[in-house]
Amino acid sequence: MSDDNQDTYGLPSSVSQAVSAAENQSQPANTAIDSVAFMQGLKAKISDMSKDPNTKDQADQMMKALQNGTLTITDAETGQQVKAWDPGSKTATPQRATSTPKTDWGSFLRDHLTRESGGRYVRDASGSNIERSTGNSAYFGTLNDNYYYMTWKPQA
Repeated sequence: MSDDNQDTYGLPSSVSQAVSAAENQSQPANTAIDSVAFMQGLKAKISDMSKDPNTKDQADQMMKALQNGTLTITDAETGQQVKAWDPGSKTATPQRATSTPKTDWGSFLRDHLTRESGGRYVRDASGSNIERSTGNSAYFGTLNDNYYYMTWKPQA
């Protein structure tokens, strides 16, 4: 074997390239709120939710909003918001995240979700929370071990 086919440790260059590729794949994917990876994870989460009879109606509405470009994702802790887009659609236009005021989740939810007089969150027929200021449907949950708040126009 010639020196041209070996790396600095004497390993064949193909082995060195394979190790390097494996190391790159094991690093965490870009999970920025406006990344393709985030949108793929979001779509997968909504798809999983649609398999559960308790969250199917809500998930179906969220999926339609995602496909229509009307699902808004907010991360209150980082102060970012984005209109979600379907990463599997050839016609979807990727959106960039915009800034929104940073706050803790407790304060954010108190300010944004409608509550009954007894303090319980109000839910619509699909099981979604209701956003106080707009009347839009809302969901608060996790994706990639982070919390996100999602809103969309309710569907009949």
